[in-house]
Amino acid sequence: MTRVADTSALHAVIDALDEFHAVATAALAAREAILLPREILAETIALIRYRFGAAVASKALVEFLALPHVRIAELFTASNRPSLHDCIVVETCREAAATAFTYDNGILELVA
Repeated sequence: MTRVADTSALHAVIDALDEFHAVATAALAAREAILLPREILAETIALIRYRFGAAVASKALVEFLALPHVRIAELFTASNRPSLHDCIVVETCREAAATAFTYDNGILELVA
């Protein structure tokens, strides 16, 4: 069975003091198929960098990407749908009652 990774599990692999470190490390070592959304990978690496520094984050990224049973997934693959990052810009504009600083017509249409 394929599992979809979350930041909490990946962070636990890196953080030896995390209460789930042992179980997360064992699960990752089991070589069960793991689908890793690129957005979750980005969030995970940002969190690791914040907590442990750039060197640890860089090493974690290389190690995650080298795992043969981990496949990076595109969350948004349809060309007519906004990306997660576009959605963040749109929602931020709405919440702040602001306009978007963008040249992306898709975003401009969504915030109009």
